[in-house]
Amino acid sequence: MKWDVDKFIDIVDNIRISNGLNKAAFGRKIGIRDPITVWKNRRGTVGIKTLITICNEFDVTLDYLIRGKEAENKNEDTRTPDYNCLIEINALQKQIIKQHQEIQNLKANNKKTPPRL
Repeated sequence: MKWDVDKFIDIVDNIRISNGLNKAAFGRKIGIRDPITVWKNRRGTVGIKTLITICNEFDVTLDYLIRGKEAENKNEDTRTPDYNCLIEINALQKQIIKQHQEIQNLKANNKKTPPRL
């Protein structure tokens, strides 16, 4: 079965629109500058990391994202252990980034506070 890139682009565009995002905001959310235009013009390909990011950010399944429909048996978890591992890694990365930002903010605030005598 060949992957229908045009169908994928339509699905992604619908996700973008239903979330009230313009193309630039959608691109920032998934970490790619103007992805829909890049994919439409065949100037770039869609990587697995991007697919997973879209799934996580917009709460859609990979089946929906690629095929446009959910898995036939919704009770069965069809994700592979590698997919589950990537989701966990992604969640951990977000936590680490958030903690790093909090530490940087604390450091910045401490520099602005005059020393106590």
